[in-house]
Amino acid sequence: MAKPFPPKAFSLPECLLLLALICVGIAIGGHLSQLHSVMRIMGVLGLWIILQNGRKLSVKNMNAGFLCLLCLPLYILLTPGCFFSDARIGWQMCAMVCAGIAGSFLSLPALPFLFLPITCALAASAAMLPFRGVILFSPDNRLQLFQSGPNDLAELLAYCILFFTVYAQEHALLKKYQAAALSCLCFFLLLLTTSRTSLLALLMTMLILFFSYVKNIKRLIASIIILLCFAVLAYAVMPASQQERVNEMADISHTRNIRTRSNIWHVTVQGIRSAPILGRGYASFKPYYEQFLQEHYAELQKKFPGYVEDYADHAHNLILHVAYAYGGLGSAFFIALICFTLALAIRKKDKFIISLLLYTLISGMTEVYIQRSNAIAIIFFSLGLFYGEALREGPGSRGYSLPS
Repeated sequence: MAKPFPPKAFSLPECLLLLALICVGIAIGGHLSQLHSVMRIMGVLGLWIILQNGRKLSVKNMNAGFLCLLCLPLYILLTPGCFFSDARIGWQMCAMVCAGIAGSFLSLPALPFLFLPITCALAASAAMLPFRGVILFSPDNRLQLFQSGPNDLAELLAYCILFFTVYAQEHALLKKYQAAALSCLCFFLLLLTTSRTSLLALLMTMLILFFSYVKNIKRLIASIIILLCFAVLAYAVMPASQQERVNEMADISHTRNIRTRSNIWHVTVQGIRSAPILGRGYASFKPYYEQFLQEHYAELQKKFPGYVEDYADHAHNLILHVAYAYGGLGSAFFIALICFTLALAIRKKDKFIISLLLYTLISGMTEVYIQRSNAIAIIFFSLGLFYGEALREGPGSRGYSLPS
């Protein structure tokens, strides 16, 4: 049943939550240091709203996925394998889960207040490309804007594309041409990052969604043609060095990145074996990798000749990363959360949550984002909102109707 518009009046904490959510979106898109502080404020506001409206949540609708969503951030906050070493990651997850559950009480959809500011901040950053003296590219000439690197930017753009192509269409938040224009802008910028992991993960996610849900073949073909046209246009304007990176996607198993990451995966597995139950904590990965390299360098060079990476701050594989940092117990919470959430999202036909998890899992084959504040804000706020709505509604799904 569609929600009426205009919405009922917001309470003070709800207004503050929306304001904080907008600030989080701007901070994510602009890579501002204030993000951590605003996330902390959001967590407090979310808890305040939950305490005020807790009676609206139905215990009968509570499932194993929701319990895993609560347990995983608390487990990471504690990090039993290396007490409180990952407390920052844990409390950020807790804060965004609380904010997401609180967002389910609002009479307007909360996700646009996160993704539209992100997109505006990224677009404002991209508008500075013509100006000289502003460094918006990485040393290897890949677009990064004001993010830490091209892969960080690519991750954000991919999530924004999923929002505009899936969520905004489902809930009729934007006109079709508006959503298409914003999606194309994000896709164009994504191509300029030449992040092969994000491009492949996004492509596979969209194909799975298209073939699973799109029944209109003409619409499917038209969507694919539009994406191909923008891909060809962006490829044409890329520097030759970046065109070579894209060309390598034809045989990605033989790229240097995959071979060097095989070395990182080998070291990660050894770390998992040394602490299989509780893990060692994400913060310990970099020093562990450096120590392992010093002690077994000759062995690694023999096993991976010419492909031993001198530096690594994470496992470059999501499952291995979770297993190393949080052991078998933390992995059980993580895998259970993914499985239960996917099952519930499929049953509720929530395509955005499905696409969010699919992209995260597919890109997680060679990259890890969940320890980064940007990804934590997007993923755990979305999951908190999803489970908050499920606890209120039961098996149904909530829709929104905005004025045309």
